[in-house]
Amino acid sequence: IASNPIFIYNDQDILNSECQGRVVYLPADWNVTHNIFGRAEKLYPMAPNSVFDDYQAARRAPKIVHFAGAIKPWQNASCDMASYFWKYARNTPFYEVIIQDMVPGARNDADVTEFHERALSDASPLRKIIDPIAPYGSARREALKALGRTLRGRK
Repeated sequence: IASNPIFIYNDQDILNSECQGRVVYLPADWNVTHNIFGRAEKLYPMAPNSVFDDYQAARRAPKIVHFAGAIKPWQNASCDMASYFWKYARNTPFYEVIIQDMVPGARNDADVTEFHERALSDASPLRKIIDPIAPYGSARREALKALGRTLRGRK
């Protein structure tokens, strides 16, 4: 489906076509898109007044900001609505890494060392089963890793 040339935005267009008639519309403030390449000034004024008014109100008090498109605040700190991203990024353990990644040449991946032996090699057939049901970074994967360490007598 994704290779079909009729889709401009593969992820959104495919979801729209596959879920048509089976969706719940949320208020605009739950999916506020940032203004990239002047998109908001070009598109929203052509929308019905109520849609434009909803968008303007949602921008003033967004619940979720969707950084859709090519410009992301972790690549361009001054992009539209970036302050919302940085407000929360500062409170994560990854903040320094995000900052470092924004400085050209600052991160040397050769300095990044894997400090533990992997429980399963990339070639393990078991990995093909585990990866889809417990993706990297998921709570399920962390639980499986903890169980594996316990079974192997490690902390």
